[in-house]
Amino acid sequence: MCFPTLIENPLDIDSRNIGASSILKSNNLYVNCSDCSENERRIKLYISDPQRDYLSAHLILRYLINETNPEKMTATIVALHGGVIPNTDSPISLRVPYGEYLMIIKHISFV
Repeated sequence: MCFPTLIENPLDIDSRNIGASSILKSNNLYVNCSDCSENERRIKLYISDPQRDYLSAHLILRYLINETNPEKMTATIVALHGGVIPNTDSPISLRVPYGEYLMIIKHISFV
């Protein structure tokens, strides 16, 4: 499945709902990881909901080093504080719930 913005506007990074932000060390104060190894790195991305553009969140990706059969990683969606809610009836969370998701990595071979 292709998303139209990837085809129609390949260089328009402002039209994306997920994008790169930074690499986190295990002792990062903003997004701490108590069980990360000292040299472990995680990827912090931003995620937005086009129907709730007043909300901001981060998506933290972490490859689980000791999970090899099958390989796994976590994707954690955390809310960013701040922002202005349009009115009292406006939703206060993304349509994808905040929390941690376990992802199984499958390798696909193309012949």
